[in-house]
Parts: sequence; C-alpha cells; structure tokens
Amino acid sequence: MLEVSKMLQIVGVIILAYIIVQSAYSGYFFSKSGELAKKTYVGKKTLGNPKNPEFHLFLDGDSVGAGVGASSFETSVGGRISGFYAQKYYVHFVNQSISGSAMNSLVDRLLPDEKQNLTVLIISSNDLFHFSSVSNFKPDTRKVLERYSKNTDKLIIIGPGRIFDSTAIPIVIRPIYQFAAWNYSKIIASEAKNFSKVVYVNPLITKINRSNYGYESASDGFHPNDEGHRFWFDLIRPVL
Repeated sequence: MLEVSKMLQIVGVIILAYIIVQSAYSGYFFSKSGELAKKTYVGKKTLGNPKNPEFHLFLDGDSVGAGVGASSFETSVGGRISGFYAQKYYVHFVNQSISGSAMNSLVDRLLPDEKQNLTVLIISSNDLFHFSSVSNFKPDTRKVLERYSKNTDKLIIIGPGRIFDSTAIPIVIRPIYQFAAWNYSKIIASEAKNFSKVVYVNPLITKINRSNYGYESASDGFHPNDEGHRFWFDLIRPVL
C-alpha cells in the first residue's frame, strides 16, 4: 500500500508540474495575441486597372479575415483574394472583419449598401475556440447565410480553422478541439446547402500538401503568419 501511495504522489506531482509548465507555455503565447491583433488590414481599398470591369468584393469575419499575423496587406488572406481578382478587374474591396468575431457576431452586422459580386466570410474559429453552444450556432449560421447571400452574387464561407494545429494550444486539449471542430463544420455544410449562392470551404477537409508551406504560425502560436494566410487563401482559391 505504501508503494502505491508513493506512486500516486509521484503521478500527482508530475500532473501538477505539467499543468504549471503548460499554463506558463500557453500563457506566454496568448500574451502576445493582444499585441499582434492590433495590426490588421481592414477598411476600403481599390486595386487593379481602372479601365477594367469593376468587381465588388466584401470580406467579413474574424481575426484571420482581418489579417492578424500577416506582415502586410498583400500577404494577408484578404489581400491575396483581392489581388487575385485585381488581375482582371478593378476591385472595390471592403474588409469588415473584426478580431474575436463568432458566428453570432455577424447576425446583426451592417452590410454594404451596394450589391457585391463576391462576399467571403471567414468565421466560426472563435465558436470552436470557446466551445459555443451548438444549438445556438445552427440558427445563427442560418441567419448569417440568409442575410449575406441576399446582398451578393456569390457567398463563400470558410471555417472553423484548424485550432488543433496551433502550437499555443495545450497538447492534451488538441484532440478535443479536433473532435469538436466537426460539430461546427457539419452545421455550416448542412445550412449552406439551403442556399444556391453559398459555397462552403471546410478547412478540416483538404488535399493541400502542407509540406509546401513553412512554419504557419505567427508569434503568438495561434494566428497564421504569412505562410498560414497563404494556406487559407489556397483553401479558398479553387472556388473563386
């Protein structure tokens, strides 16, 4: 019995030590998130040759949509999408993304007065991160798709992100996030089928070779860096 007691004490000490070390490790990374999130690439921008046909592009969503972690507008996912269309069009680009946004954040957000050629929503990573109520997520998703699809010729929605790949997330929690991610992606996929204009891109299902990218995390170990934003763009690119 004494040996068993000692073993339990040792296990307890190991678990406690792990919790302390992991908390400090994750805390270090998340302390960088606040500073990193201050640099975004939102607002209005025109790109391309004014002599080309006009193209109205609208982006809304969370920190990935806002460009957090990217070193420049051009390397952000929004910059890459607008740059893609600027090769043939005169692009009127509006990025309304706000860091921390979840699906319910978009339910009442203002939409452009003018109808868009393309709307892109990068959303639901924060729902996954905070384990938002799935029962509320479903009607919120339906409301968002209904609202935004009325104001555009085509709507692309992508999310949630692969949070379980983030170095800032404790290893023991990553499988939980990976399992939970499917709950949100299945709802988005199901609701998207009800709207002819909506195309859903699921980051959890991709044939992209990740070896084509370098290290994809920004300094906080959570948001994407330039390579990470390139990965997000490459997920979206086939349906542009």
